[in-house]
Amino acid sequence: MTTEPTPQNDPGAFPANIQEEIAALLLTKDEELKKAVGLVRPEYFTNPPLQDIIRILLAYFEQYRCCPPRDHIQTQLDDLKDQRWAELRSEMLTVLYDVAAALPLEYSSDRLGKFCRYQATQKAILDCASLLSKKQDYPGIVRLITGAAGTEPKEAKNERELDSICAADVVEEEMEWFWHNTFPKAKLSLLVGKPGSGKSFFTMMMAARVSSGADFPTHSNRPVDRGQVLILQTEDGWADTCKKRLRWEGADQSRIHFLTGTKDRQGNTYPVDLSTDLKQVRQKMSELGDVKLIIVDPLSAYVGISAKMDSHQEREVRLALGPLMAFIEQERVAVVGIMHMNKNQMADALYRISGSAAWSQVPRVIWTIAKDREDPELRHFLIMKNNTVPEVEKREAEFVFRIQENHIVLAPDVQPIGLAEAVGPETPEDARERRGKLKTALTFLEDQKAKGTRELSAREVKQAYPEIGDNTWKQARRKMKVRTAQRMDGWWWLF
Repeated sequence: MTTEPTPQNDPGAFPANIQEEIAALLLTKDEELKKAVGLVRPEYFTNPPLQDIIRILLAYFEQYRCCPPRDHIQTQLDDLKDQRWAELRSEMLTVLYDVAAALPLEYSSDRLGKFCRYQATQKAILDCASLLSKKQDYPGIVRLITGAAGTEPKEAKNERELDSICAADVVEEEMEWFWHNTFPKAKLSLLVGKPGSGKSFFTMMMAARVSSGADFPTHSNRPVDRGQVLILQTEDGWADTCKKRLRWEGADQSRIHFLTGTKDRQGNTYPVDLSTDLKQVRQKMSELGDVKLIIVDPLSAYVGISAKMDSHQEREVRLALGPLMAFIEQERVAVVGIMHMNKNQMADALYRISGSAAWSQVPRVIWTIAKDREDPELRHFLIMKNNTVPEVEKREAEFVFRIQENHIVLAPDVQPIGLAEAVGPETPEDARERRGKLKTALTFLEDQKAKGTRELSAREVKQAYPEIGDNTWKQARRKMKVRTAQRMDGWWWLF
């Protein structure tokens, strides 16, 4: 470690290697950057690329209150290359690597404070001399000296101007729909539900129909805006699950693209962070052209990664979603994020979304898929939040479907259930009724076994007991060890 400098006696007491050590300290320790943000100025560093690194650090910290990831620094430096003279291009990354070489750091942050105070004082002295010679601005001199000493009032630090827009200057616009009255363009929408409810299957159906131009299930008279689809997916395999589902739905697979991560110059890969990697996403969209839909499954796995966001903290979730919301608005693309439900059945439907309440407050439209309690083959597609259409149109957009032979097939003869019934707890009355139906089904099968019945037509049994659903019969058959077989004339139960 270099001998401790004495700034008062040696104007060159902080050589390049110490400045690089200080930059490394700021690059890796949020708490040090937080303490130094009022002290550090890019001009305090003698190397122009090092000044660029510090400028990037401060800009990122001002927005996200944490250190930026290394790939963010490299990307920003790459952007600066085109704006600087040729001699500086290779030097930029050389300095970044020198900063990285200063790790690990084993000294206190005292050197950081002394360095910043020394540089600030030197600059303040020069500026004071300028003020005295030009206009004798004594209040300005006081501000310079107190600022260099770190005693300026808090309200004077990081002063910003307020942006505003007059309501008269805002241009009204109608909501644009990607799927009419269901999923909008230029907005973030959510699809939530319990595990196994069919959320991922549903979004693969959407991706397939956008890629091929096939109609959405509820609007055969409204052509789909055909285009490219981007998918961020962590929970299902691309080869063994997603690709099969796309094929089943007749997708044009050349128009569907899985975003697998980002890569730095050393070949290290990182997960996509939709809070910080939007420039790369925008570049991919520009390369492909005509991107209509982005699917994020689950949304919580792709935002706030670099900032180590706590998904249960409202402020952190809102900060992480902010850049994504602005991006969606600018690109006019439909984004559907999948979220899971928590186990609190007593909570209001919107508070069943796992994590902070901000997950339900920020998106404009939220849908849920819920299995029917009587017949789990049926899935209810229900609105949880939509502030953009009248109540009647909300209900008209709901529907019931089943996954049949690997396709989503509408069940137009079944009315969607209420949201409370779909995601809320089962009432005592419903539980008693369900148990009563199960007891009736078990008694019937026991009687048939006692009579020596060898087989029964499933159609005839259901006609005799129309009030008992398929799920109840399935439970009863499992308890009584009754098998099923499909024949030319339908399904049969074998004792």
